[in-house]
Amino acid sequence: MNKNRIIPIILLLYICNNTATSNVYNGITLYSNGGNLGPSNTYLINNSLHTINTWSHPVGVVGTPYLLQDKTLLVQLRSEQHHFGDSHGPIGGRFNKLDWDGTVLFSEK
Repeated sequence: MNKNRIIPIILLLYICNNTATSNVYNGITLYSNGGNLGPSNTYLINNSLHTINTWSHPVGVVGTPYLLQDKTLLVQLRSEQHHFGDSHGPIGGRFNKLDWDGTVLFSEK
């Protein structure tokens, strides 16, 4: 069999196996939208896609938000003093810690 035909077949079998054995676990999902310059939000949803909580941010979230055990949210935000132009250099540098209601408890630039 030709080597060029074996690789797509193996890839297809791998994808089918992972899809067939995938499971949804009980829990919640935390995610943020937008890494742009404008405002963004962080959402906490359950498996039924119902929103449990939403936090608003004045600028885009960079990276992954973290929900801590005390129900506070730690996020890295896009820095307003971003001096890298259109390059793919660092754009973060600002950290906020918010309570459950969205009040900023801590902000570090």
